[in-house]
Amino acid sequence: MVRQGRPDGLRASERVWVRPNQIYNWKKQLFDGAASVFEGGTSAEGVINEAQVDLLYRQIGQLKVENDFFGTQARQLSRAERRAMIT
Repeated sequence: MVRQGRPDGLRASERVWVRPNQIYNWKKQLFDGAASVFEGGTSAEGVINEAQVDLLYRQIGQLKVENDFFGTQARQLSRAERRAMIT
């Protein structure tokens, strides 16, 4: 749609300080994926997202255990033992 001699994407890009082709890409993604919002069932993308979330939760758990170890257990070690751990 063109108003006042300029395409909507160009007018919007001037308002929000992004390039017109970025707005075009967002609109294309919206129009391509809008129908999936109203479709039933799960999509392959949802399964991939669940797998990513599961992986990230496992990584968070591992990092929490490591952080707890270095926060409490490592302080009980002598300075020489702590230096040996990092070299």
